Amino acid sequence: MAEQVATFIGILKDHLRLGPSNAKAVRGFVKLITDLPYEAEFEDTRKDYPVDRYGDDYMRYIIEKPTGFKPDYADDVIEYLDTTALEAKVRSLTAAAKQKLVTALRRLDSNVGVGNVAEWVGDKVGELLAASSERSDAHDVVVEKISLARAEYARTEYAEMLLGEAQGLCPFTTCRKPLLAVSSGKPVPDYEVIIIDPAGDGASPANLLACCHDCSVAYGPAPSADQVTQAQELKRSLERAHEISDIVAKRNVEQAIAGVIRQLPYAEIADLDREIRKPLLVERKLPQPEHALLVRKILRNVGEFFRHIDTELKNNERVRPGGYDKFARTVADLFDDMDQAGTSEGEIFTYLVTWLDERTGGGVEACEAVVSYFVQSCEVFR
Repeated sequence: MAEQVATFIGILKDHLRLGPSNAKAVRGFVKLITDLPYEAEFEDTRKDYPVDRYGDDYMRYIIEKPTGFKPDYADDVIEYLDTTALEAKVRSLTAAAKQKLVTALRRLDSNVGVGNVAEWVGDKVGELLAASSERSDAHDVVVEKISLARAEYARTEYAEMLLGEAQGLCPFTTCRKPLLAVSSGKPVPDYEVIIIDPAGDGASPANLLACCHDCSVAYGPAPSADQVTQAQELKRSLERAHEISDIVAKRNVEQAIAGVIRQLPYAEIADLDREIRKPLLVERKLPQPEHALLVRKILRNVGEFFRHIDTELKNNERVRPGGYDKFARTVADLFDDMDQAGTSEGEIFTYLVTWLDERTGGGVEACEAVVSYFVQSCEVFR
């Protein structure tokens, strides 16, 4: 075990620049794997803690003799164990540096890879400390400490990302409370981060959800299987919405076309409800029973607005030559991107309407009519 400890710390010394000498490298390593109280920085109390408890000879012998971690020192480190700083340092390496570290660590485990090296390093620390200790519960203690530290780190590290993912509102459909409060005229965080599935990785943002305090308490640390399933569905919906927001972020609508859309509610009655020469394609595109209401909405819009929209977008003198074709390609590209992201037909229709309304200010009903037009003309649900 002493040989493994020496090899492991030696590799990290070379690849993470832990210190110029073996003694300083070991101290740097111990500092990265412990969460010490403030008193550990003071001259008169720092020797009460594992980073500075022993002299340079003791520390360098861990690598050089090697002595490894003696049981009492291993227990001392375990008391303050927190591997998140070490794991963060590994994650911060460039791709090339990370690959070199992985190659070196494969002397200890051929299964370590670039994708899991940070977690592998943290787990290896726990394994070596537990094996060096004489405590019967050392393994369970280090596993719990590492897991809890990672979960707390993730809550802090990903808090703002999770708030943005939730778009500032509690995602539970019966709640929807704002996740930001106002204090002295400034927004302040007013939310918790829950672990969706306690049996999963508590440090992965894919297993974390921002919600209000009340919903966090109701969810609790040991949710039922139904609660986990519901939260996982909410998470997938939030991730999909976040992906869609990235898809539509850089897609704009020319002002001339936006003007046409804004004028739709004021169309002359005589220009509407004109016969469509093409066959109606909507029902063939959305034959599933769950789409019945959406199909009716689209058919109603197509029947009333199709010919008028077709004429206005293609022949309006304010729309420059090629403007309609560019607009149609934009709508088709958005549909393709959303479809490839696994978005349902109902969600695609809603997202397209929201995007068009935000870009044009045309109003929801006018934008629903335009999206329905593109369903009929095959740019959407083709």
